[in-house]
Amino acid sequence: MGLTQRWYIALCVGMSVFMLFVSMRTLEVEVLLKQHLTSRGKRGKDSSSGKDTPEIFFHVHLAKTAGSTVNRVVARRYYGVCGHKGYSFSQNLEDTVRNTTDATFKGYGLDRVHPTRMQSWGLHNCVFISHEIAVPAFTRMVQLAVFLNVTKTGIIPCREPLDHLLSQCNHKGVNLTKLSSNNSTCAEIVSRCSVAWNRYDDSLLDVFDRVILFKYDDFDALLARLDRTMPRR
Repeated sequence: MGLTQRWYIALCVGMSVFMLFVSMRTLEVEVLLKQHLTSRGKRGKDSSSGKDTPEIFFHVHLAKTAGSTVNRVVARRYYGVCGHKGYSFSQNLEDTVRNTTDATFKGYGLDRVHPTRMQSWGLHNCVFISHEIAVPAFTRMVQLAVFLNVTKTGIIPCREPLDHLLSQCNHKGVNLTKLSSNNSTCAEIVSRCSVAWNRYDDSLLDVFDRVILFKYDDFDALLARLDRTMPRR
């Protein structure tokens, strides 16, 4: 790929709706999150008793941010993990992915749980919830009555925007070099490569009491934070 093409692709990414994945608005979002953290403090308080409230984590699984791995790593380490890609009660402690088949829902199993199963099992015993759903559905989930008197902490992965877009192009089998050399517009390039961008927009921040940003593949930092409050297996 020539230097001109690299600059063109970078420009397209920077000016596209990829802003939703913390691109050109990174500084604004980071400032917003810092204010959010400052206003809420380190842990939520029960206004009636002054006591710390339980903390529940909501992992926003953005496509191509190692979300499936995060879900399974956390489920093998802690109790109370309820995720589309694995629950604590069904995950082996060793690093394995099984081809367990759900008799009712083809293509699903214990390592890829059908949303209907998740709904029927409920969320009342969950401490960490990971899901791959659009913002409106995620918002409704966080606002369920079962989470009324808890500190709701959102966990949002961050990935360098151009690298993220390239990963999504690769996932969809799109040759970005060829596409950019065909006089494609920025909008065309982004639309061809985007994967499930409806899972995040800034409105999602408003439903949480606290937000944790982490580098999408820095599992150690995330686990160190979760170790503070989550029950270990």
